[in-house]
Amino acid sequence: MFAILEPFAGQGWQMDKAALLRFQAEARKSVESRDLSIKWQHEIITALEREGVDSTQARAVLARLIAAQERDLIEMESLLDTLDRPTPT
Repeated sequence: MFAILEPFAGQGWQMDKAALLRFQAEARKSVESRDLSIKWQHEIITALEREGVDSTQARAVLARLIAAQERDLIEMESLLDTLDRPTPT
């Protein structure tokens, strides 16, 4: 579930569609930004290794970026699922 909704989970609270669309747009921007960060981190690792420098810390940063990206994608998917649900009447 999108992190912002967690405090309200199971409490019968409904978020309006406009707010969900805003959160989904923010999640998409986060995913796109993280994609770029991951790409840059790969380039940093390549450059370090080309120079014979230890890339252990850079690889740890990459692992954290990838884990965060996975969380972003899960949140985005959850928002899309929520948006796809029929509106209660």
